[in-house]
Amino acid sequence: MDVSVRRAVEADADRLARAIFPNHDPEDVKDNFLSCLKDDRVNIFVAETGEEGRAAGASASKPVPSRGAPPPEIIGQVQVDLSGPPRTHVARIYSMVVAEWCRRRGVGKRMMEFIEKWCREQEVELILLEVYPDNVAALKFYEGSGFTRYGFLERGSKFDESEYRDEILLRKWMK
Repeated sequence: MDVSVRRAVEADADRLARAIFPNHDPEDVKDNFLSCLKDDRVNIFVAETGEEGRAAGASASKPVPSRGAPPPEIIGQVQVDLSGPPRTHVARIYSMVVAEWCRRRGVGKRMMEFIEKWCREQEVELILLEVYPDNVAALKFYEGSGFTRYGFLERGSKFDESEYRDEILLRKWMK
């Protein structure tokens, strides 16, 4: 699959909401995305593919255009936060998502390669991220990408007054 990764822009909001988060309220997704774009510490990148990649992943519910070159389709998103002083050498992957129909086709690998290159350009030495213990596919992907477990955060995510989720802490040294 032909995949490119680039910095996200405001115009990506609608396509991102439809393609990556189809089971979420599109207005909530767009509002969150646009809010993150305005934060200087947050860097959002999108993976996209053109007609060739779309044809390879098309299904009956995703018709392939027969003529012309449609705009690239967003198939992934990764959000990286840069820490401020005194931790300017640290980045945190806050969110990485690949469209369901594109999973296990190299999109995540391509995004990770892009992020690691970008982090090196920013002089980042350490990348951190968290994964829920039941997200076995993500744990396997990150560990296969060179991340190692360094801790466990009990009740690390809070969704409301009574719902928490534990997190496995992962890191990758770039030096």
